[in-house]
Amino acid sequence: DCGIELPDLTAVLRSDQADLYCVCRQPDDLQRLMLACDTCEVWYHMHCVGVPPAKAKQLAASNDEFECPACARKSGKPYPFSARVKKVPPKKTPRASEVAELLRKADQLRVCVEEAALLRDAH
Repeated sequence: DCGIELPDLTAVLRSDQADLYCVCRQPDDLQRLMLACDTCEVWYHMHCVGVPPAKAKQLAASNDEFECPACARKSGKPYPFSARVKKVPPKKTPRASEVAELLRKADQLRVCVEEAALLRDAH
């Protein structure tokens, strides 16, 4: 145990091999609630597609079908929610030289940085 925790970096590095979902192209982080489109069967973070939790509960309780923004557009139906993520954000991956520099700096620290091992494994 290093005493230093960087949960966001750890989640990002560990999720590199994870399945990506939603319009945000992020993995299921087990934090945000997700729902599946009944047409295309793709999973979406409720926040990204603008579905309020109360509406998601109502959909589940009434067995109403959820249709994602893309499927609604294809079928000519208006999407009833205000999607927060409208297009896939570009993925910024660090260059090898940036990773090498981060590792060099981590090696110079007087504390153990657990994420450095993740960077070495990914590098």
